[in-house]
Amino acid sequence: MRVIQNTQMHIGEVDISTITLDPKSRDDIPHILRGLQHLYVDQGLRAQLFHLLETDIAPKIDKRTGNVRHLKRHLRRAQNRKHRKAHVPAQQERNDARVIEAHAAYLDVARQYLDKARATLAAIGAASASGGLDLAARSEIEGFMQHARRQIDQTQRRVIRGEAIPHAEKVFSVFEPHTE
Repeated sequence: MRVIQNTQMHIGEVDISTITLDPKSRDDIPHILRGLQHLYVDQGLRAQLFHLLETDIAPKIDKRTGNVRHLKRHLRRAQNRKHRKAHVPAQQERNDARVIEAHAAYLDVARQYLDKARATLAAIGAASASGGLDLAARSEIEGFMQHARRQIDQTQRRVIRGEAIPHAEKVFSVFEPHTE
């Protein structure tokens, strides 16, 4: 069970519903905060959101395997295996096999997160009559999911299959696609 809010405020705390945010701000953060504030104030909507989180989106999350740290841990393990040097050919072969094994585990976890993101987008769309997200937000999320699929494919080709990735296919920045 998630603790949504503490009903007893401490001295010096301000109720979220009383905070005023500048609606004319061109920055994204105040708009996000206004959305979160709306979720906090509208108890019915908040109850629906937390019900959706608990039942469909993130039921029984294991703190060791249910967050981005889990993915980063696999990535670090794969990277650390890659940096090990061996002087004996047999040891180098074992190290190479460990590198491939670590990257395969990392890619499996990345695919699981990608599948979870796909299912979450579908659940949000199904739970809301208006589609849940506006078209721009949905296309941005789908764009990042496409980047993830491409990175998974390139990592599998480069590390596991030993292929050389052509320069034209390489991505140097997800946020600035024009970067070479």
